[in-house]
Amino acid sequence: MQHMLFELLENAGFLKGAAINTGRIAGAKRSELVSIAEQSAELTSTSSVTNPDSVFSHTASLSLGGGPTPCASAECRIKRARELVQFAAFYSDRVFINNNLFTSSGRFEKIPIDEARSAFHDELEIILVFRPLIESGLIEPVTPTTTLCYHCLGKSALSDVDRKRFDGSLRRFAKRFEAETKATIECWEDGSVGLNIQGSDELVEHGFAHQDWGRITKLAKDHPRLATRLKSSQAVPLSRAQRKKFEVDADLAHDLFNDIGFEMAMSQCLKTSIVTSRQVHVEILNDFVKDVELNRRNTLIQEHLTCIVPFLNDVPTRDLLMLRKGEADAFVSFRQAFAKAVDEHIKAKPGYLSKQDAAAVFKEVIEPELARLNRKVTSATKSVFRRSGAGMLGWAAAISVGFYFGFIESSLLAAAKAFGLTKIAADLVGTSAQDTIRNESMYFLWKVRHRARRS
Repeated sequence: MQHMLFELLENAGFLKGAAINTGRIAGAKRSELVSIAEQSAELTSTSSVTNPDSVFSHTASLSLGGGPTPCASAECRIKRARELVQFAAFYSDRVFINNNLFTSSGRFEKIPIDEARSAFHDELEIILVFRPLIESGLIEPVTPTTTLCYHCLGKSALSDVDRKRFDGSLRRFAKRFEAETKATIECWEDGSVGLNIQGSDELVEHGFAHQDWGRITKLAKDHPRLATRLKSSQAVPLSRAQRKKFEVDADLAHDLFNDIGFEMAMSQCLKTSIVTSRQVHVEILNDFVKDVELNRRNTLIQEHLTCIVPFLNDVPTRDLLMLRKGEADAFVSFRQAFAKAVDEHIKAKPGYLSKQDAAAVFKEVIEPELARLNRKVTSATKSVFRRSGAGMLGWAAAISVGFYFGFIESSLLAAAKAFGLTKIAADLVGTSAQDTIRNESMYFLWKVRHRARRS
């Protein structure tokens, strides 16, 4: 079913089905861009949201929801959005994401019109990544507030005692940014000025961040000595006093806690757990939320899903959705067993959970279980062969079943085709062999792997 957000964008001419109408955007007035963003907020208000009562209902961090922080490049935003789509299709009952279109409305008002149109186009690209999952009901964009920053929104969801702790945590991370990152102002030949931040991946996405500071003429007006140094050396490291004067570390910490605030407010409002790809979020949230282990599990599964299920990248999202719909009971049974397996592994691993931990879940739990199911199917395939009264027919059926489930090479199936037996053999495929494992907890994942082999 088409979501009202897409109706809004199509009626305004900015979308044509699954395509962005670039010509319409190129001729759009600033007021039109802002108006669409504001209307999108009305359509995605949290007051109209109903959340399934499920432990598998999640609030995604701003970055996972395709937001422009901590990295604003369209390529990085789309990558994170696709990762969340995969997570939602494979694991969630519902994932709530921020309505980035409204969040960007302030930029649409302030930046040059050509840049505003480009930014609007970027937001539509992100929305289209989420579209199949939004229209299936697994992902839902929301606008929790139109007046507060998410940092303040998150604080409003806390008790007085926790607000003080929240402020203390904010100050602590501001000091960490000051101590653990390097800040440099750089000037380019065209006269533009920017702030570059370098630090560990834990604090700074990709280890590097850039902020546009406008033109050097503007900097020269307020800070003439710094502008003079920039003109002569092009890059100037900021001292501790300068970082404080420009509020560099306070702003970095605020951006980080803006994401945290959204996660906290939404999880409390909609009774969801939190999913984020950043371990630093988990570290901060552990001080303020109850379901610490649940959030650790969500983070491990989201961040390293393709390590836990290596063949998942070979299954298109539409196929995952079809499997979920066609094998609904098997999906629920699998997910419970899958979550339990991850929980049992991470209980013995306090603190940071790595890619190696995710790979261990596959090696120690998932792979052996799938191998056991394969053996059962192979045994059932042999049984098809034995039960067949006609030896050649039984042989063809067994080969066909084996090929269908990925155990027999295509050359052997071609031999069966030469005897004209594939139609009869195909009738046997997917019946008795699958029935032997249909009630197994990992049957759904076995089907996913089979679909990956066919893709």
